[in-house]
Parts: sequence; structure tokens; C-alpha cells
Amino acid sequence: MVNKNILISNRLKRIAKIIVALDEEGDGSGFQSLTDYENTENDILDRAEREGKKYILWKKEKGLWRIMACKSFGSSVKKGDLGGLIESEKNLAHDGGCWVFDDGKVYGNAKVFENGILWGNAEVYDSARIYGNALVAGKAQAFGNSEIYDHAKLSGSAMIGDNAKIYENAIVYDNAQVLANAQVYGNARVYDNAEIYGNAKIYDNAQVLGRAAVYDDALVFGDAFVFDNAIISRNALIYGHAEIDYCV
Repeated sequence: MVNKNILISNRLKRIAKIIVALDEEGDGSGFQSLTDYENTENDILDRAEREGKKYILWKKEKGLWRIMACKSFGSSVKKGDLGGLIESEKNLAHDGGCWVFDDGKVYGNAKVFENGILWGNAEVYDSARIYGNALVAGKAQAFGNSEIYDHAKLSGSAMIGDNAKIYENAIVYDNAQVLANAQVYGNARVYDNAEIYGNAKIYDNAQVLGRAAVYDDALVFGDAFVFDNAIISRNALIYGHAEIDYCV
């Protein structure tokens, strides 16, 4: 036979966690009477939604808060769904369709807003920004003052950092890295173990892959294809239908 007292105790613990999450002052001042503590989980989520919240901080896990949706939105998030982990409400906007799924993490001064999405074990930290309809998935990491926006995607174990940007419809994946002041945009693709840094720009339909490195003030655009162990540096321009697998 199930012990009724245990069931009641577990329910109260669950409600108490939500109450702590909603009590912004941390001293109980956000609740007017004992009846607040007797509300159902759904009532508390409703209250949070009325206050303009999209989620609450559900429970602490390794120094970050697991989030819970207060309402349904988009095509994938339903009221009561648990999301990923954030350090504070500064990391994830309450408006728009942005969300952190699975075990994604957002912390430091990083922010996900508008319709930005995190999936899997992706991490966004420092002062990185994910917005527009951007997606960060897998084990990808965004850090520094980097930005991913429009419909750009960062996935696999790829990294973007420093002041780098990925935007428009660009995709960076596998173990690729985009660092310093580099930019990847248009319909460009950067993947495998490619590295883009310095003030380099990859755009249009260009692809950089293999162990290729593009840096300094180099530009790769058009339908250019840079692969293998190619190194593109200084003020090099690679464009048109060029296929480069050597140093330029």
C-alpha cells in the first residue's frame, strides 16, 4: 500500500520548488497567504503566465536552473514541459519563440531571444547572442561576444567565439571553428575541421571544409570550394567556381 503522507509530501515539495522559483525577492514576500502554498502546479504556472512569464526556474542543477514552460508556444513547447538550463532569467527572453531544449545551457551574460533555439548539449556563455531564427544544436558552443542570427545554424561540436558572427542562412558544423572577427553568412557552409579567424569572411555559396584555414583579411565567396589542408590568408580573394586545396 502506498503511504498517503509520502504522496502528499512529494506533491508539496514539487509545489514548493515552483514557489521558490516565483518568489523573486527570496523572502516569501511574493505570496500573500498560506493558500498560495496550496495551489496546484497548474495554478502556479497560470499565475506566472499572467505575470508575463513564459517559463519559471524549476530546480537547480549543477549551479544552473532547469526551466519549465508556463504556456504552450511554437510547435514544440507545451505548458509544463521542462527545458534546458540557464543561470538566470537574463539568459532567456520571456517573449518570442526562443527556447532551450534538452540539456542546452545558457549562462554568464549570454542571451537567447526572439526565436533563437538551443538543442541537445549546446552551450552559450560569456556575452554571446543567439537571436532571429538561429539554431545552436548538438555539442556546439558559442562564447565571447559572438552572434548567431537570422536563420544561421551552429551544430555538431562546432565553435564560434570572440567577436565572430554567423548569420543569414550560413551553417557551421562538425568540428569547425569561427573565431576573432570572422564572419560566415549568405548560404556559406563551414564544416569538418575548418578554421575561420582574423577578419576573414566566407559568404555567398562558398564552402570551406577539411582542415582548411582561412584568416587575416581573406575573402572566400561565390561558389568557391576550399578543402583539404588549404590555407587562405592575407588579402587573398577566392571566388567564382574556384577549387582550392593548397596555400594562397
